[in-house]
Amino acid sequence: MAIEQTIEIELNVESGPNTPYEFIPKAIDFQEHISDFVLFNSFNRLTVNQKRILTLFYFHQMTDTEIASSLGVKQQSIFKSRKNALIKLREGVKENV
Repeated sequence: MAIEQTIEIELNVESGPNTPYEFIPKAIDFQEHISDFVLFNSFNRLTVNQKRILTLFYFHQMTDTEIASSLGVKQQSIFKSRKNALIKLREGVKENV
């Protein structure tokens, strides 16, 4: 049984010569990246914003500052959301193992 999910990632960054990103992600197919069923289910319990932040941070290797700039929020907000998302992931994995 294949598990498929696509998450749209919308960023507030215009592409052009003055932007720091040549590639702005539009969608991610998590079937290709999360093969563990328990981790996949735990990931699905996160908010859309937490999923977006983790995707940009880990899959696209953007820094908190870059993510904050592209989403129009403060860097501290990104750090806190990412930290809380990782806590939720750990708790989800622990309770399902």
